[in-house]
This record gives sequence, C-alpha cells and structure tokens, in this order.
Amino acid sequence: MRKRTNLLFVAGIMTFSSSAVLMAQHKVELLPFGDMDQWVDRQIKESGIIGGNTKNVYAIGPTAVIKGDKEYKNMGGSPWATSNVMAKVAGVTKTNTSVFPEKRGMVIVLVWILEWRVLKCLE
Repeated sequence: MRKRTNLLFVAGIMTFSSSAVLMAQHKVELLPFGDMDQWVDRQIKESGIIGGNTKNVYAIGPTAVIKGDKEYKNMGGSPWATSNVMAKVAGVTKTNTSVFPEKRGMVIVLVWILEWRVLKCLE
C-alpha cells in the first residue's frame, strides 16, 4: 500500500511538472527596427580645411534625413547603436562612417532582367 501511494505521489508530481512546462509557451517578439531597413541619414558638411565634402552618417531608426552638424539623439526608441561619429573640435567638423545601409532587393531584379534578356537573345 505504501509503495502504491509513493508511486501515485511521484506520478502526480511528474504530471504537474510536465503540464507547467507546457503552459510556459515561448513568446516571440520582434525587435524595433530589427529588419535593418529603416535608417536616419545625417548629411554633414565637413570643414573646408579637410576637404569640405558632405558626408552621410547613418543610424538605425525611423527613416529620416537630417541636414547639418546637429547633435544626434536617438529617434523612435531604436535599441541599435552604430559606431558612426561626428566630431566638432575647435570649429573643425569631421565625420567617420563605418556602418551604412546595405542595398538589397533591386540587385536580384536587375540580375533577373539581364538573364532574361540574354536568354531571349539566345533563342
């Protein structure tokens, strides 16, 4: 009788444990801007002493264009950061861009069109 009680007790604990695991379903949430398709484009004119070119400095966030060497503040609650920087020291503005948006999608279409034209010519 005691063995049977112990066996039922262990079986009950195992049943409860397995049902608790099944109830704890995983929830998948997308990260904001996780598709890396939205970028803030800061167009900054560097100082004339180092060339005076307009450079693009990118940050992941809601699509926007910011002109001028204004201070950047995170827009739209983006959890991403890049190592792109703009510094203004003693009146000299300098930028460095190491992260930039990758061009996607259009390349596949252009390759398909070119391949189709080549195949058309071969027929």
